[in-house]
Amino acid sequence: MDLYRRLEPDVLCLQEVQSEQIFHDLRACLGMAGAYCAGGQLRQYGGATLWRSGAAFGDSRQAGLQRMWQIAAISSEGSQDVTVCNVHLPSARQVGKTAAARQRVEELAGAVRTRPQVVMGDFNEAPGGGVSDFMAGQGYVDAAVLTDQALKPTSLGGKRGDQVWVHVSRREQVTGYGVLMEEDLATSIEGKTHLSDHLPLWVDLDTGDEGYAI
Repeated sequence: MDLYRRLEPDVLCLQEVQSEQIFHDLRACLGMAGAYCAGGQLRQYGGATLWRSGAAFGDSRQAGLQRMWQIAAISSEGSQDVTVCNVHLPSARQVGKTAAARQRVEELAGAVRTRPQVVMGDFNEAPGGGVSDFMAGQGYVDAAVLTDQALKPTSLGGKRGDQVWVHVSRREQVTGYGVLMEEDLATSIEGKTHLSDHLPLWVDLDTGDEGYAI
């Protein structure tokens, strides 16, 4: 929580939120409003989208999904509204490589059918695969590529399965993209070296007087 407070996001998209109680603890600790949904086939792989002000929860799909996706419409006085989709796509660990690749694209098709302007989360697939092809075909650009940071990993293992995609209609509003360093997640908790093997990442949008850090 100290880490999230330091980042000061306007919108926070979380995956692997294991219960609704954890969501309520997060919300109270950060002083943010938000919405939670349990995972679909894997209930423990829930998700949460939190915001500081002016958001309306739009959609949350569970039935048929391996994990989750959510959509929230974010607004702020003096800034243009933005819709954010928080996703956690299937892993090959449960269904195998071929089936997972197909299911990721199928679940993304449902997530982006209303054209959210920002789609972000754990895609469980490195850039250059079916997910990237699908997102590009739907009119989205990879924020890491857009800001010349495509070689920066988003996990301790050196991969980039966590991604931020921005619709082309908002690409000119992208003013920043970043990923925390491995040392930012170092911990003295017994039995652990890092708080997570995923590195938090963000995108900044200039949408008016305030803009958004997501």
